[in-house]
Amino acid sequence: YILNGTKLWITNSDVCDLFTAFAKTDPEKGREGISAFIIDRDTPGVTVGKHEDKMGSTAIHTCEVVFEDCVVPEENLVGEEGEGFLIGRRLFGETRYITASRAIGLARGVLDYTVEFVKENGIDSELTNSKVAEMATKIEAGRHLLYKACSEVERRSKDARIRVSMAKYFCSSVAVEVPIIALEILGKHGYTPKYPIERMMCDAKVTQIAEGTSQIQCAIIGGALSRGEFYH
Repeated sequence: YILNGTKLWITNSDVCDLFTAFAKTDPEKGREGISAFIIDRDTPGVTVGKHEDKMGSTAIHTCEVVFEDCVVPEENLVGEEGEGFLIGRRLFGETRYITASRAIGLARGVLDYTVEFVKENGIDSELTNSKVAEMATKIEAGRHLLYKACSEVERRSKDARIRVSMAKYFCSSVAVEVPIIALEILGKHGYTPKYPIERMMCDAKVTQIAEGTSQIQCAIIGGALSRGEFYH
């Protein structure tokens, strides 16, 4: 196989040893003409570009990867030729819980910091308590939704893909909403890099983008419901 193509926003592509690439081996067959390959980074024709500047998640390197007349041996084919779409759908359908976990962990970090800030600065009040309660409740709801999704994945349930999309959608929403609530409590202190809420807010947004946007998750969930594939 000879691969040509470019993919942007590849996480840790400058430090990894292997790539998994999905390529069209038969363009006339649509999704059934997509195949998956394992590619060594040192393979001739593989080029990793510069780091992309991002508003958040700056500790994670994100680069462009280019394949130019990259020769891939047949034994590097994953599964059978034409199975790439199914492999990719199963992979993303079940591993999105990692991003959901990251989102809930980030939100919990925001909550913990906010609670300590309230204590240390003596701003405990009915108003701040109500906002902290809102943060904690959102996080707890997301955590249980995530645990349910992970349980379905572990059991290889037919609903696993939908549960994971629900967890990914909801938990990433919580990750974005919770820092905004924290900012309301911290006031001007939250709007400066001196305090971690600014960084956490920027880091949170990517959880709504990576591994499929929130809109894609809603499309997956809604499609399953309209086809009667869920809650039946």
